[in-house]
Amino acid sequence: MLQRNLNLGRQEKVAEPSSCASRKVGHVPQQQYTDDDAQLLGFTMVRNHVASHSDSDECLKQLQFWLDKCTNQHTTYCIPPSIPGERATAARFLHIREGLGQPFDVRVVAATEHNYRYIALSYCWGRSKSLTTTSQNLAAHCRTISFKALPGTFQDAIIITQRLGIQYIWIDALCIVQDDKEDWDRESAKMASIYQHSYLTISATAGASSDSGCFSRRPRQGQSFRLGALESTSGEKTVVYLREKLEHTAFHGFTTSTGIKDHGEYPMFSRGWCLQERILSPRIIHYSATELIWECRTSVECECGTLQGGNVSWGKPGLERKLRRVDHNAAVKDIATDSTRHFAKSWEEIITDYTTMSLTKESDIFPAIAGVANMMQTKGLDGYLAGLWDNDIARGLLWYTSHERYNINGSYMADEFLWNLYKDSYPAKISRRASSWSWASILGPVHWHTDTEDAVSAVKLIRAEPALSTTNHFFAMSHNLLILRGVVVKGKLSWFDDEECRMNFVELQLDSGKTLYGAQLDTAPKQEELRMMSDCVFYSMRVLMLDENREKWTWGLILREDQAQPGCFKRIGWHNAQLNHVYEDVEESEVV
Repeated sequence: MLQRNLNLGRQEKVAEPSSCASRKVGHVPQQQYTDDDAQLLGFTMVRNHVASHSDSDECLKQLQFWLDKCTNQHTTYCIPPSIPGERATAARFLHIREGLGQPFDVRVVAATEHNYRYIALSYCWGRSKSLTTTSQNLAAHCRTISFKALPGTFQDAIIITQRLGIQYIWIDALCIVQDDKEDWDRESAKMASIYQHSYLTISATAGASSDSGCFSRRPRQGQSFRLGALESTSGEKTVVYLREKLEHTAFHGFTTSTGIKDHGEYPMFSRGWCLQERILSPRIIHYSATELIWECRTSVECECGTLQGGNVSWGKPGLERKLRRVDHNAAVKDIATDSTRHFAKSWEEIITDYTTMSLTKESDIFPAIAGVANMMQTKGLDGYLAGLWDNDIARGLLWYTSHERYNINGSYMADEFLWNLYKDSYPAKISRRASSWSWASILGPVHWHTDTEDAVSAVKLIRAEPALSTTNHFFAMSHNLLILRGVVVKGKLSWFDDEECRMNFVELQLDSGKTLYGAQLDTAPKQEELRMMSDCVFYSMRVLMLDENREKWTWGLILREDQAQPGCFKRIGWHNAQLNHVYEDVEESEVV
């Protein structure tokens, strides 16, 4: 009998064992094996053969199989949205034809009212200076673009597009006039719609730059070889393959708790713009270093077959299920009754992931997630305020940063690999790209409290003062000031350093003589800064409160008056205290 249910799908052409594998395993007779037997040899059983090169006919057939399966069978969630009047189209596409004298005739064409299919490319720009469309060469690119002048990733994406029988592809570097600010602002605002309406997104997931290419020869440990025929309890015989065990944890979810170690193998997943492209695309084919991996809104699958397709609760399908609005289907247990809070939690999870990623330009913090924000607004979140939401403002304000080697649970980050990935973000730093109340004001990972679900709001948003006018409020710092009404207390900070956990905490010694414990600063001040802060006046504003089992808990913000704007306050930290009495007998007031 088989110890693991292999659930074999479409059978591929059988490959002979490589010499390396033959030397390691030796002759494998036709008999019954379990996955435990394979693991004793340092391998794992896989359901499908993995080709030695991603440019092979086998890989193209596998991609076409997944694409046909999705377009023909996944008709509920994977079809691109097509709402009349709401479909924003790119101004330009690349048109691909077989050319004379070069592999392909590629040129920029103006988009018109069209119904043709197109493919989008998701990739890392990297530090290489690749060919782009500019105001100087736009006319020339509309006539033809030399295929040989294109970087490797663009060439491979064009080859894949042509092999799939598609004539159009959208690549940002070539379809947006890069030195024309007006064109860039207009077209980059459409990126979310472009990826949402694409027939397929090609992701150069293993590439660190546009020169890396999509195609690669798989390393030996990524290749598979035939184990033999295995017989199930019913007597059915199937062909099974062995390969060295490779994890696919990066495809098990969109949160930093899974897959962060795979940032080295998948450079794309460390890029801020990539997250939005991955979430919004209906179908993605990932060209990784070891195999092809398919993601759509219904399933996640890979060449070797270890990723189970179908009704999975993680990865892109899991996120799609969480974001799916529940109306008549009350049996879906993973959707909260309070749909606003449910989608707000999903937004917080996405932003937690997003803030671990890198952006070449700090100013891209809002544009690179604008498409997801727009999607969230259609799910019931309302009043977008520089990364927060009007109808979930209290919990939205209570983001927090991690200090030193501590993860989101407050435990010490002992894993050296994780620390090396994260260390440049610790301690968190302040950015002027956003107001202090927005998580976007932090350079580094931010998180939200998971123990506030039963708490009630203790503040009211009176109004938000708009910043400079912008044509797309998802695309910029849309509001500078928040005017909140709530209970505020005043005092001075008392700082101490806990040597055991090496985190910076503060206490607020109130003018009333009471002490507010459990406060943490957003950044880790230096010793000289702490001495200067000890003489300053600080404030605490109650944001959430919970009365549970006769124990009162509060969550709030630590504020300081803005010297540049007298009468206005800046956020410098947060607190979580078991004592609610510090706010008793204090009247509400407005805080700007």
